[in-house]
Amino acid sequence: GKSLQTTAVVDCGASATFIHWMFVRKHGIKVHQFAKPFRIRNADGEVSKREITHYCHLAIKIDDRLMIGKFNVMNMSDNDMILLGKPWLSAMNPDINWAKDTL
Repeated sequence: GKSLQTTAVVDCGASATFIHWMFVRKHGIKVHQFAKPFRIRNADGEVSKREITHYCHLAIKIDDRLMIGKFNVMNMSDNDMILLGKPWLSAMNPDINWAKDTL
């Protein structure tokens, strides 16, 4: 596969890992349809208006650590292409530099 570079948002309150539809389309990332679409609860506590209908599998590399995971595809803020949620944080247990906002 091809290698892409982007930034990601880390959200310990997110129950899953997400990728922006715009990023998926732009880079031709293969997606799969969920058998049963679902809604998520947004950060403000409201249930999302749109269902999550698709996902993709990606390998994420940060420094020398590699994680292969399932990313739910959804529309997000145009500045955020990837959101790494609690499952990713638990699996990778990254060192976070809070002063520099980096992993």
